[in-house]
Amino acid sequence: MNVLDAIYNAAHKYPGGVEALAVRMERSPQLLRNKLNTNSTSNVLSLQEFDQALHYVDHSPLHALAANHGYALFKLEAGQPCDVEVLEMVVGLVASHGRVGAEIYKALADGRIEPNEVTAIKAAAFDVHRDLQTLVARIAAMVEK
Repeated sequence: MNVLDAIYNAAHKYPGGVEALAVRMERSPQLLRNKLNTNSTSNVLSLQEFDQALHYVDHSPLHALAANHGYALFKLEAGQPCDVEVLEMVVGLVASHGRVGAEIYKALADGRIEPNEVTAIKAAAFDVHRDLQTLVARIAAMVEK
């Protein structure tokens, strides 16, 4: 999705719409509406305003931006894990690697790979990457400050 369309939609889906979002962002509702208007060339949402809006709206604009550049995003879980939680995460990571292998095995079974099979492989690989980054973040959170 186009990033500008995504931020426009996210702002309009915000509870109370653009008017309520403008109050949270300390902007005039009309100015924010103009900046969100994809046809406007005179009023443009700045990077700082985009970042500020992401504190309040869903993160579909951020995902759209990442996708436009060939990236996928996931939220890292925060918190202080105990040893058992870290072990559970490691075991889950091993299991998710197995899911990637299973998807590849299924895709190769008939000698050709279909687009839906590539989608399934990508989804399984994304899960592995997310799980690995979450594990690293949780371990980093264990460092005493």
